[in-house]
Formats: sequence, C-alpha cells, structure tokens
Amino acid sequence: MTHEEANEIKRLFLETTEALRLKFDEKAEETCRHMDVVAESLRGEIRVVAEGVEAANERLDRHEVILTSLTSRMERVDVGQQAIESRMGNVEKGQRAIEGRMGTMEEGQRAIESRMTGLEGELHGHRDEMRHEFQELKSQIHLSYAVLDERVVRLEGAVAGLQERVQRIEARLATPASQV
Repeated sequence: MTHEEANEIKRLFLETTEALRLKFDEKAEETCRHMDVVAESLRGEIRVVAEGVEAANERLDRHEVILTSLTSRMERVDVGQQAIESRMGNVEKGQRAIEGRMGTMEEGQRAIESRMTGLEGELHGHRDEMRHEFQELKSQIHLSYAVLDERVVRLEGAVAGLQERVQRIEARLATPASQV
C-alpha cells in the first residue's frame, strides 16, 4: 500500500467518523426532544390527577361541613326533645286545662321526631355518598399510579437501551484507527 492510498483511507475514515458523530449528535438531540415531550405529557397528566384529587378534597370538605351542620342540628333537636319531655312530665301533674296544651305539645314532638327521621335519612345518604365518592377517588388514584408506573418503567427501559447504544458507539469511536 502506498502512502497516498493510506492517506486516502485515513481521509475516508475521518469523513466517516465525522458523519457518524454528526448523526449521533442529531439522534441524541432528537432523543432529548422526545424525552422532553414525554416528560411534559407526564407533567400534564400528573397535574390532571392532582386537580382531580384537589376537587375531590374540596367535595369532601363540603360534605364534612354539611355533616357537621347536620350533627349540630341533631344535637339541638335532642336538647329540644329533652326539654319537651321534661315539660310533658310537669303537664301530666297539672290540671285538665293544661291537658289541652299537652296535646299540642305531643303534636310538636311528633313533628320533631319526623324531622329527626328525615335528618337521619339525609345523614345516612350523605355518608353513603361520601363513601362511594371516596372509593371512586381511591380507584382513580390507583389507576393513575398504575398507568404512570407503567410509563416510567417503559421510559427507564428506553433510556437504558439508549445509554447502552451510546456506550457502544463511544467505545467504537474510542478504538484507535489502527484497530479498525
């Protein structure tokens, strides 16, 4: 082999090496852009899940306020009922004229008991609704975490594959020209 042939082989090798480096740089940039897009997509999905959790928390807070209000109202009704029962005991000891008033009070008591029954029904309905919504929320969060975990595993696998390819290319590029 002549000196000119050796120089020509060396020039071709350098051109090929430069072309490979440029192609590698291009692919690395493309991979980075793709990973940025995937990461942004995941951020958006995580943001949507966080907004869903926040909305569910707000609904739970509203239900808690309603439940507290209903509990307070029931306590007031209980106090009222106890007062009525006490007055009924005094009325039974009184005269016949007071017995007429006692009938009116008994009707009031029935109305209060009816209202209590309705309030208890509402309370049970709210509790059931809260339990159902909480179960739905847990299911949605579990599903979201499963999907995110699956995507992260796939991305980690893809990144590991890219890292392996980069190491092989770098190893090839690091090999002296005389060994090629």
